[in-house]
Amino acid sequence: KMSVIKLKMGVVDNINRQIVDIPVLIDENGQPFLALIKYCMEVFVGSSIRISSIKQAVYGVKLYLDFAYANRDQCQNSQELFKRFFYSLDKGTIDDEGFDPTGLYWYGWSENTKTIYTQAVSYFSDWLHENYGNELLNPLVRADYRTQVILYYAYYYKQKNNILSHIDSEQNKDKNNYTRALRTHKSVRKESGDEQQFPLHLFIKLMKYGFKNVRDLRAALRDKLILLLMHGTGLRESEALHLWAIDVDMMTRTVKIFHPQMGEAPNRWKSKFSQKFDREQYLKEVYSLKPRTVLNNNQNLGWKSKVVDSQGALPLLWYSQEIKNLFFKLWEVYLLEIASLKLNHPYAFINFNKKDFGEPYTLSSFNKNYEVSMAKIDTEVSKSLGTSTHGHRHNYAMTLKRMGVNPRIIQRALHHSSIDSQITYTSESQAKALKSFSEIEQELNKHKNPHEDISWDELLKFHY
Repeated sequence: KMSVIKLKMGVVDNINRQIVDIPVLIDENGQPFLALIKYCMEVFVGSSIRISSIKQAVYGVKLYLDFAYANRDQCQNSQELFKRFFYSLDKGTIDDEGFDPTGLYWYGWSENTKTIYTQAVSYFSDWLHENYGNELLNPLVRADYRTQVILYYAYYYKQKNNILSHIDSEQNKDKNNYTRALRTHKSVRKESGDEQQFPLHLFIKLMKYGFKNVRDLRAALRDKLILLLMHGTGLRESEALHLWAIDVDMMTRTVKIFHPQMGEAPNRWKSKFSQKFDREQYLKEVYSLKPRTVLNNNQNLGWKSKVVDSQGALPLLWYSQEIKNLFFKLWEVYLLEIASLKLNHPYAFINFNKKDFGEPYTLSSFNKNYEVSMAKIDTEVSKSLGTSTHGHRHNYAMTLKRMGVNPRIIQRALHHSSIDSQITYTSESQAKALKSFSEIEQELNKHKNPHEDISWDELLKFHY
């Protein structure tokens, strides 16, 4: 049996002359699969594609190589081999009697996982065909009439609700005439049910008791600030970690999360070497750093929103003045704690452990600490229960909805490019939405809200 091993290795990026860590496949002779390395460096490195996508692509190729070697004498050509691989991802390789002549002993994967690995191998095959003339494993074929109708309907339904639909190309429309020779089909539609939101009473409990007995009080402050941003403004966890300290304005009591690459540089900064004045260039010249969206290590952070303001930032709407006040009170304390530190980056939230002290706070560390804090209030972290980090965003959206906020404004507050499918009207302009944010914050404070009976000042003493 051929042994293909997946390892993480440092590979030199020929464009930037820097070493990046990516997953690499090694054969039984200790030689790396160079074509796959080149593919990953060309397609993934330096792009906004998440690290998880690279890992899935490499693992999908590993599965195919394992399968190809195990069935090397069973197929006449590559497309027949891929077809067997495709069905084995679904059904597994073990027969009804419990035997597996391939020696792989696959039990099969879920429909979603099967789709991920099928696409990973298909895309790599496309690249090999384009660059080396290899036979296509899963070619695009002209779709039958029924499939074309479905693809066109899905395309126009998506574009109808997309703010950026006017910049789409005719080439993308023509793609609806083609489909993969082998692709997954959903036989049934599973109802996902209501999106679960983080319960308010648990949020209060978490803020009070989830950070007791911490080794470093600065770490407790940091995590509380992130939670207040997520719960009070609907930010995703990765967006909150993109915050720069300079982007919290105590005078105007505003917070802005700038796009890590295209966001406007702070303080009207001007580059000495380029016509670019964005954050990517600022990081390069001032700190010799890259935006965290293009890193291929544990410092990587995603960025999902396609809608930003004229400065390239996400304007935030606080649905509760009490949460906003608490954030700025804690921020003032946190800022005093980190002001004397000499940091080699502009990020607001940092690590306080000995190993990575002062380095930008990582998503994995936050999630680990989040689970510890939730355990202190005897609560399991679960997406289905609404207690995951994303549950705070759902709470934010549902609270705005219950308060009667216009759905198009909720769309802007959540920084979505597509409005809810029931809303057929076009989104209001960015300027009008930003003006509404200020008006809504004032209006929300006139109404009774879920936090009216809560003493937010009382929560201040729980961070010590």
